[in-house]
Amino acid sequence: MVRGSLARSLAIFGSLGAAASIVPSLIPRTASEIGVGAYELLPAVPLLFWGLFLGVLIGPRLAKAKGSQVVVQIASTALAAGLAGITGATSAAVFLSGGLVVGLGFGVIEVLVTAQVRIDGGDAARALTQLNIAFALGAVLSPVVLAVTMRLLETDAIGYLAALLMLLSGLSFRAANRARSTVSSKLETKPLRLFLLACALYVGAESILAGWTATIFSELEITSAELAPIGTTIFWGMLVLGRVSSLYLTPRYLSPGGALILWPVVSAAGLGLTFTFVGTAQLAAAGLAIASFAAGPIYGFLIAKGLEVASVEDSAKATRLLILAGSVGGFAIPALLQVDPSITLAATVGAIAMFAVASLGALAARTNTNRERVGT
Repeated sequence: MVRGSLARSLAIFGSLGAAASIVPSLIPRTASEIGVGAYELLPAVPLLFWGLFLGVLIGPRLAKAKGSQVVVQIASTALAAGLAGITGATSAAVFLSGGLVVGLGFGVIEVLVTAQVRIDGGDAARALTQLNIAFALGAVLSPVVLAVTMRLLETDAIGYLAALLMLLSGLSFRAANRARSTVSSKLETKPLRLFLLACALYVGAESILAGWTATIFSELEITSAELAPIGTTIFWGMLVLGRVSSLYLTPRYLSPGGALILWPVVSAAGLGLTFTFVGTAQLAAAGLAIASFAAGPIYGFLIAKGLEVASVEDSAKATRLLILAGSVGGFAIPALLQVDPSITLAATVGAIAMFAVASLGALAARTNTNRERVGT
C-alpha cells in the first residue's frame, strides 16, 4: 500500500479496535449502574454484528453513488455517535441501540477501507495483517484506560474520547483513485465458498471471545465489575501477540494453508480448556488466553487466501462477501447463545466453530493442490 494511505488506514483500524472493545467492556459496569443483569446487555454483541452485516451490504452501494471517501466519513460520524450513546446509556434499550449503530458504521468502514488494500497494491496478506494488528492494539489499550479511569476517577468518559478518535481518523480517509472498468464482470463465488463459510465460523467464535471475556471475568469473580474490562484487554492483547508472532513464525515454519489448520486447532483446544475447567477460574482464564493468542492470525489469512481466488477487479466484491459472511457468523453464533446463556455453552460453541475452521482450512488446501495439479 502507499505509505500515506496505509498510515490513515492504520489509524482508522486502531480506532475501530477501540470502539469494538469498549462496547463489551462496558457491559458489567453499565448493567450494574442501570440495575439489570450482565446477560441482558450481552445481545449488544450480536446486534453489533447485525449492524456490521447491514453496513457491509449498503456501504459499497453508497460508495458507488457518493464516493468511498464521503461514505467512510459519514459512517465514522455515525459510529462515533453510537459509541457516545453507549457510553452514556441510561437503559438497556439505549445500550443495545448504540451497539447496532456502532456495528452499522463499523461495517461500512471496514469493507471500504479493506478494499483499498488490493487497489493500492503491494503484499495484501502483510497489509491486512498490519491493519488487524492496529485494530487489536486499539482494542488492547482502550479497555485498560477504561478500567483505570473507572477505578481511579469513577468515570467511563474514555468512551467519549474513543468516539472522538474514531471521528477524526474517519474524516482523514482518502480513497485511492482507480480506473473504471468498462466491463462489469460477475464474481465467480464457487472458489470462495470454503472461505466464506470459514469466515462466518471464525468471526462467530472470535465474537464470543471478544464479547464474553469481560463478562466471564466478572461472573467468575476473577475481577470486580469495574476492572472487568481487563478481561477484554487480555483477549485483545493475546490476539495482537498472536498476529505479531505469525508475521515471523508463519513464513519460516508454516504455509498460509498450514496456518489455517494449526491456529484454529490450538484456539479450539484453548476454548476446550475453558469449558472443561469452568469451575476453576485460573484454568478457565488460561484457556481463554490460549484461544485468543491462536485466534489472532486466522482472519488475515482467511481474507488474504480468499482474495487470491479473485481478480484485482473483483477484489471489492470478494472483500464484501468475505466480510458479510463474517458478520453473519458474528451475529448468528452469539445470538444462539442467548437462548440459554452460560460460560460453558459459549466456550463449547466457540471450540466447535474453531475446529470447523481448521477442517475447512484443510479442505481448502487440498482443493488448491488439486487445482494446481489440473492446471499443470
